[in-house]
Amino acid sequence: MEMIKLKNVTINKYKSIGTEQSFKVEPDVTVLVGKNESGKTAILEAISKSNPYQNDQFEILQDYPRKEVKKFERRQDDARVIQCTYVLQDKLIKHIKEDIGPQTFATTEITCSLSYRAVHGNYEVFDISVSDFFDYKFGQHSFEDEAFKTQIRNAVSQQDFDKLRGEYQSENQQEFLDRIENYFANGQNPETSLREYVVSKWIEPHLPKFLYYDEYYLLPSDIDIRQMQNNNADRKELKTSKALFELADINIEELLKGDNYEAYKAELEATGNEITETLFEYWKTNTNLHVQFDIERPPSNVNNPILKIRVYNTKYRITLSLGSRSRGFNWFFSFLVWFSKIQEDKKNQYILLLDEPGLNLHASAQSDLLRFIEDLAKDYQVIYTTHSPFMIDSDKLHQVRTVLETEDGTRISESLDEDDKDTLFPLQAALGYNIAQNLFIGQNNLVVEGISDIIYLRVMSSILKDAGRTGLQSDIVVVPVGGFGKVATFVSLLHGNELNMACLLDRVAGSGGEQEVNKLIKKKLIKAGNVMYFNSFAANGGKNADVEDMFAKSEYLSLFNETFDDHEDITVDQLDVHEKRIVKQIQKHIKDDFNHYRPAYTLSTKGVDATFFSEDTLNRFEKMFEEINKLFKK
Repeated sequence: MEMIKLKNVTINKYKSIGTEQSFKVEPDVTVLVGKNESGKTAILEAISKSNPYQNDQFEILQDYPRKEVKKFERRQDDARVIQCTYVLQDKLIKHIKEDIGPQTFATTEITCSLSYRAVHGNYEVFDISVSDFFDYKFGQHSFEDEAFKTQIRNAVSQQDFDKLRGEYQSENQQEFLDRIENYFANGQNPETSLREYVVSKWIEPHLPKFLYYDEYYLLPSDIDIRQMQNNNADRKELKTSKALFELADINIEELLKGDNYEAYKAELEATGNEITETLFEYWKTNTNLHVQFDIERPPSNVNNPILKIRVYNTKYRITLSLGSRSRGFNWFFSFLVWFSKIQEDKKNQYILLLDEPGLNLHASAQSDLLRFIEDLAKDYQVIYTTHSPFMIDSDKLHQVRTVLETEDGTRISESLDEDDKDTLFPLQAALGYNIAQNLFIGQNNLVVEGISDIIYLRVMSSILKDAGRTGLQSDIVVVPVGGFGKVATFVSLLHGNELNMACLLDRVAGSGGEQEVNKLIKKKLIKAGNVMYFNSFAANGGKNADVEDMFAKSEYLSLFNETFDDHEDITVDQLDVHEKRIVKQIQKHIKDDFNHYRPAYTLSTKGVDATFFSEDTLNRFEKMFEEINKLFKK
């Protein structure tokens, strides 16, 4: 069970990070999205070094921003490089309060900071009451000597406690002084000592270690066992190799000295079977594979055994070396080896830092990897970097932090940032990736015009389902086509693949797009009843309603006002009632157009529930989803 969770990270003066950057860490998965060379890897490295799984510390020459490093080396002061804020979980808080008293410890958060020149981290633990601590301890011993208790409370150093030991000789008093001595071992004032006791006794032993993993940990096809022993597994790929041997419970020393081939082979086969079984819970690209291990002793040097890793294809009945398989498969397999070894460590808690996971995987395999990460997040916090739209869950955009390269260095943002289209592209593409992922494999397809539509439909469906009401059925793929004018083309394309389809569209009377859709109906490429328009369900907008008109005007204005801070907040009574559609009303008021996608994105990141919306709004969306679902009933 997790004792401590990471809540927030602040990084400063680390490689490409020239100015202080802070971001919130989600309790399950946090995704750092940015283009190549934006600084994503530097962020993971800095976090990892704050409490690494294996020894790795900050070094001024290697880690301080290069253009400033000489100036910093000449200075005498220090620079904080990272501060992590952690949330203590209930179980750990319970243990601490049982130790020092329920009123003594009132905080649920602690911070840990590391600097370049400091040897150890600096912990900040707030809300510790020495007075309540002594009340708790006195109560455990039932003291009635008020003079003794008063002197205990006034003690400010270890020397004061030593003096009390000489003045009060009763067995009960001596036992009490013996017991509290550990709480004030550093010899400083009681409050500082008690804080340090809590850190050393309860915080540091349970602080999660960071496990950083990138593609350089890939297993080689052939592992030179003696080289692995001589190099002490300093290289990353050798660390993974060593993890494999530890996982198989094989003593390298005994293997090099002995010749018990059958025993080692059995251990390796058992390990291979276990990892392969886990692998194919998620690896759906090719399920005809099985990993095999063998130990070979070359005739030229029988004392230098080699571990061979091969992959057997049950369909073609051939084996290939691990290196001959795809790099994506090797990454997945190597990570499972590494992670399986970590799972055996029950003494420590871990946070996983994955640098560009699935970089070499096909889009569908990246979806499998996403599912794997979601399962990992049930037991571990996961932070990973990506620039792939297929590694972003479009239903969970609140997990995303954008990483941008600027003139001042790397910038981390928790909100939508329009400064760089390349940074935003994976987010935008993720919202519409069902086109590429499911266009020809989704049986039930709902065609909509744009990205905003898909966001609103997904968010409102999820909110309704969470409230025990009807949302969009899970087997319906929402396909945004990029505008009304492209609807006819996509419907024709879908029709050619004999898939179930319906359309949910804005209505613009007399437009060319609507005429094209009507032609499709006449040609019987789509049923008339399968073409729906928002005006059939919306309360506003009249005959030409948009998806935005499904909301109460005050609700949509709330999203608009929160999204655009370059306009003064708009109220309902400021809107021109002669315009029917809320979008047109806002455009008329601000005398300009605006990006319709941005309020939709704001809603997707707010994490609101049904209480955010009026009952009328919920009813409208629920009625619409009910009608859509009917179209796809068997």
